[in-house]
Amino acid sequence: MIINKSMQLKAKAFKSGFTKSIHAIKNFTIVNPEVNGVNYKYYHGKWETLPTFDNLQPQKQGKCFEINFRGINTVADNFGQVFTTTLKITKEADYTFYLASDDGSTLFIDGEKLIDNDSLHAVIEKNKNNLSCSRQT
Repeated sequence: MIINKSMQLKAKAFKSGFTKSIHAIKNFTIVNPEVNGVNYKYYHGKWETLPTFDNLQPQKQGKCFEINFRGINTVADNFGQVFTTTLKITKEADYTFYLASDDGSTLFIDGEKLIDNDSLHAVIEKNKNNLSCSRQT
C-alpha cells in the first residue's frame, strides 16, 4: 500500500472459525514543510515564571509537525519552548482547548492569553471551555 495523502486506516483481522478482531486505527498525516507544520523556538534558562521569550535569543529554532519535545530539547530541565502555528477552523462551533505542563505554560490565540498555567508546579492540565470559533475560508 502506498499512502500519498492524509488518511485514517482501519483494519480488522478475520479467520474462519474465530471471532473477528476489534478494529485498529492509525492516522497518517502527510505534511508539506513549506506550508504545514509548527514553528518552534527552543531556549535554555532557569525561570520561576515564564519570561518574555521575544526578548531572548533561541538556542534552536525550526519546524516540527507536532507540539512535543521529541527531537527538539537537549536537556531535561531548565528550558523553554515557544510553538507557533496557524489553526484553520473548518466548522463553526464551540471548542475546548487544553494545556498541560510540568512548570509554566500559556496558550495564546490571536494574541489573547486563553490559558495561564504559569509558575513552578507538577504536571497540571488546564482548559478553556466553549470558545466560539467562526469558520475560516
